[in-house]
Amino acid sequence: MIHYHDSNVFDLVVSDITKYLLRAFVKVWIRPKFIYTDPSVQRRKDIFKDGPAILLGRHVAGSDGPYMWSIFARWNVHPMVARDRYYENKLMHWLYTRSGCLEIDRRKVSTSWLKDAVETLQEKKESILIFPEGRFNHEDQILRFHGGAVMIEDITHSPMVVTYTPPRRKWWQRYKLYFSEVFRLDPPAEGEESSDYRKRMSQLLYDKMLRLKELHERS
Repeated sequence: MIHYHDSNVFDLVVSDITKYLLRAFVKVWIRPKFIYTDPSVQRRKDIFKDGPAILLGRHVAGSDGPYMWSIFARWNVHPMVARDRYYENKLMHWLYTRSGCLEIDRRKVSTSWLKDAVETLQEKKESILIFPEGRFNHEDQILRFHGGAVMIEDITHSPMVVTYTPPRRKWWQRYKLYFSEVFRLDPPAEGEESSDYRKRMSQLLYDKMLRLKELHERS
């Protein structure tokens, strides 16, 4: 028999209820609209047909992590979020802990985020979502990409998909999500320095998101 006064069981029950409520909220209120731009991805599940994947997205609001987790909840996608925002805001901390987020500590030099991402992909066989701009961006212009996604892919060789979310100017606007094709990065060229490789591949990923942005602007 399950005793619901047990704190661990109670936390699990609350967590499950929160997940269902969040998914319902996103479906009804946010009303995500998916735009597929390549035959390799015609449904969300196509992203994961070759196993756990690395998704890249834009960070246009503090709720992006939970929103994206909800959109991909069926496939266990873990958004990677900044620890300082995760812990300093009680509401976001409560929400993030119940939506499968992985933390990145931006206040100290640490590779724990890389270890967590690799473990999620290789051992847990679950996917991750990373925001390569590294911070909120409410503007139309896409910021320079950091190299974290390339570092994770270089270790795990996981398939990748770039997504693009335009800023929502009005609260009633739908949450649009554009998808690139499923792809893998080429290995480093012979003799190429790792820093140069990360820079070159990060630019490639940036260009893929930029193409999705331009597609949105033409629509």
